[in-house]
Amino acid sequence: MIDTPSTSFAAAVTPLNRKAMLVKLTCSKPTTSRRDKEVEAVVQAQYADTGLTVLQQLFKDKANPVRIVINEASQVYTYHVAHTLPWSDRGPRMLPVEQYVAYSTAMRGLIGDVESSVAALMPRYDALVQQDIYSRGARAQLSDYPTAEEFKEKMQFKFFFSPLPDVSHFLFDINPEDKAALTAQLEEVEKQAKNEVAGRIHAPLVHLVNKLKVGIGEPGAIFRDSAVENVNEACDIARQLAMGDETVLAMIDEVKQAIRPLVKGMHVVRESPVERANAANKLDEVAKKMSFMFGRAA
Repeated sequence: MIDTPSTSFAAAVTPLNRKAMLVKLTCSKPTTSRRDKEVEAVVQAQYADTGLTVLQQLFKDKANPVRIVINEASQVYTYHVAHTLPWSDRGPRMLPVEQYVAYSTAMRGLIGDVESSVAALMPRYDALVQQDIYSRGARAQLSDYPTAEEFKEKMQFKFFFSPLPDVSHFLFDINPEDKAALTAQLEEVEKQAKNEVAGRIHAPLVHLVNKLKVGIGEPGAIFRDSAVENVNEACDIARQLAMGDETVLAMIDEVKQAIRPLVKGMHVVRESPVERANAANKLDEVAKKMSFMFGRAA
């Protein structure tokens, strides 16, 4: 029997629950801010609003070793969000199955780095608290700060994997409407994931286009190398998250091809009005095509 085109297409479609899994990150960090009631009273009186609160950040100096460790810890969550896709609000996120090894290796490395940094910080922590108290002046006191042990205990990260739901997972009968609802939910999640991937490229691409549209010598015409690098990086991460979707992969290839001249010669678009205009028009066309295909805001 020869498959009809529709039968062949259906057989080629891989269900979402075979392309992705769920990963949930739980993280805690020590509190590094305090409520400043003295300043708060002044602000509340000034604005006649007793609902206003004033928080003072501890270890606010970016060069402070404690702040450096806190910022390093934030990179764990940043990486998690950048390399996964939404599944539910404030819950687990989707991870392409083929990215499991890369994701878990990178996350364990980042968490290990934070743990090593915290361990190295502990012998100096109490002295750094005293320095911070001194820098904050009269309203600062030791009780505002977590102890070294509290700081260490609060800096915790864990991530857990689980499969995506499927109607076959039910060990009891459910009615056809509920089965259809779950199937529809998975289809909607996959559609949203595709749009999410496209949006991650579209945003930095539009930013770059807007920069290129400003004529050489005009205010705002200068653009950083990072404007191009951000598009390139977004494409690389999007490819990891595409889950083999041919439409998304083709779009990524088109964007990469369009920015290739800029990657190889950014100095040209900075110096030549003609090349700058050509680059802006070409990338604008690609951005508008993405808006049409994936429903992105133009």
